[in-house]
Amino acid sequence: MFTGDRNTADGLTSEDFTRPGIPFKTFVDRYLSHGEVKRIVFVPANTRAIAILHSGAVIDGKPASEQSVIVEYPQNAQQFWAEIRKVEAEMGIGLAQGVQIDLYQGMTTIKVIELLIGVVILAWLGTQYGRLLRKRLLENQAKKGGKL
Repeated sequence: MFTGDRNTADGLTSEDFTRPGIPFKTFVDRYLSHGEVKRIVFVPANTRAIAILHSGAVIDGKPASEQSVIVEYPQNAQQFWAEIRKVEAEMGIGLAQGVQIDLYQGMTTIKVIELLIGVVILAWLGTQYGRLLRKRLLENQAKKGGKL
């Protein structure tokens, strides 16, 4: 249902995560119902979705000026997914043929904590390895000093 990260988001830029969006109903009426949406990336931290359009998409009889459109959506990801699938079902599109929906979480607090714990563990292991090397170096020097 939801997977993905920013690296696989079809050339999205940081501007796509911050520029103003259109209402969900407008998105459904002008883009989704005409089959111009290739993929949707939902960004819960920004309460928005980024709809990536098919190349050569035609909106209101004109070629689309942007490769993506921002959709404002204040509810959670599950509600967004359900509403998209409901609209697709009303259009006669099954789950298997529906638009791909990805979830972009970004750096959550949990991920930051996990990263910090990992860095602390690696630093501790590095100091332990450094102590071991220092001890062996001193032992080797003591052995060489004792033989001379």
